[in-house]
Amino acid sequence: DDRDDVPAIEVRVGDGAWAAYTAPVEVAADGTTTVWFRATDAAGNTSEPGSVEVKRDAAAPEASVGWNAASRTITPTGTDTLSGVALVEYRFGEGAWATATGGAIPTGDAATTAQVRVTDVAGNVSAVAEAAVPAKTTGGTDPGTDPGTGPGTDPGTGPGTDPGGEPSGSLTGDEVLR
Repeated sequence: DDRDDVPAIEVRVGDGAWAAYTAPVEVAADGTTTVWFRATDAAGNTSEPGSVEVKRDAAAPEASVGWNAASRTITPTGTDTLSGVALVEYRFGEGAWATATGGAIPTGDAATTAQVRVTDVAGNVSAVAEAAVPAKTTGGTDPGTDPGTGPGTDPGTGPGTDPGGEPSGSLTGDEVLR
């Protein structure tokens, strides 16, 4: 009522016991918890309890990375059972993190490591999941071990024998210099 300037305030967390409100209320359990409150004046009148839903998520989400050798793609995914997934990111090697928008992502032909991390709605970040991506191999013989058939082995007519000649072929943009 309007006659008591300092009513006694009580709180209850979840199904716990009512306790005097003397400090901020701590919610320790992950998930959704109802925090109840009520006031009692000097005349002993107690208000109807009010409540607020508190959502807590201290658990990190889970990251995973699928590797498809046939299509040379990765599929970054993430899960979070409490607040939900806010962001899935991936990178190759030590490159910059990029946002995954769903679906398969091409890896290129070079050997690399694909990494995935996930951030949930509460801001928790997962451990990094990794997948080793081997270099693309081509069928047939290895030009470095097959004497007489690889590039540069024909002393007069094979490719790569003319040091002043123009290179031929095309680049894909996924080449790696070693």
